[in-house]
Amino acid sequence: MNTITGCQKYFVIQSNYNYFEFQRKKGEKFGRGRKDAGETRRRGENAETRGECRDAGRFPVAGIKSLFSVSSLTVPPSKQVHPCILKRQNGIFIMTEKKSLARLEAFSDGVFAIAITLLILEIKVPPVHSIHSANDLFNALVHLWPSYFAFTYSFGGILVQWVIHHNTFLHLDRTSRSFLYTNGFLLLTIVFFPFPTALLAEYLNTDYAMPAIVFYGFASVVNSLAWFLFIRSIQKPRRLLNESFSHEEYNKLRTSNRFAFIIYSSTAIMAIWFPFTALTINVAVWMLWIWLSLMEKD
Repeated sequence: MNTITGCQKYFVIQSNYNYFEFQRKKGEKFGRGRKDAGETRRRGENAETRGECRDAGRFPVAGIKSLFSVSSLTVPPSKQVHPCILKRQNGIFIMTEKKSLARLEAFSDGVFAIAITLLILEIKVPPVHSIHSANDLFNALVHLWPSYFAFTYSFGGILVQWVIHHNTFLHLDRTSRSFLYTNGFLLLTIVFFPFPTALLAEYLNTDYAMPAIVFYGFASVVNSLAWFLFIRSIQKPRRLLNESFSHEEYNKLRTSNRFAFIIYSSTAIMAIWFPFTALTINVAVWMLWIWLSLMEKD
């Protein structure tokens, strides 16, 4: 079985489309039925529209060889995407992605985007029937400060985590079954954050702030645990990182995760007796993460 590695999916999909277009024109020229010509045209258009890179995607050999030399099928490094493999079986090339990193990253980004968008839903517009003057509206907006604080706090936390998640995916070469599940568990903890955020916004300015702060703190602890499993899965049971990500950088990532786990665990317990002190420490840690991220060289 002949294989071609490092191909770019657009390269083959476009050649497949051109092959079907060639067959359509050939059919019209030599008097083939309109039905057959129309069918080849539709097959070519569908192949271009879907843009798939799946195990079931089949591409005729003639369509590829008519446009490109298989032995010289190359893509500039700046244009490369996740590696694909073309397998020749019974005169047909079957294209598969080596590992569906692009699909997994898109799914993860979608979850991050949904979670970070849901945060704004907890900032409620003051009801019009309670407003009788401009000063009433100003006062109502000022009284929403717990919602502003909770929104900004959670938005910044999720944003920092997305940056770390994004930078990690830049250095991945493959995925594994354990990585898929640990990434899913991490996303579960991310998408849960709007609930403790709403709880914090509702009770922060009341006599019942302590349970809300403690609950948010333990949500952060579970999130740190998810990050621990996520980071571990990119190294064990097999290394998923490419050579550009050194062991020193990996150890640095593990150390930062351990630091976050210790801080969030300590402040979650501290919040039982000193809730606002614990919350202040967590906010300071959040600002520290952002500052360190900005200071880090690309």
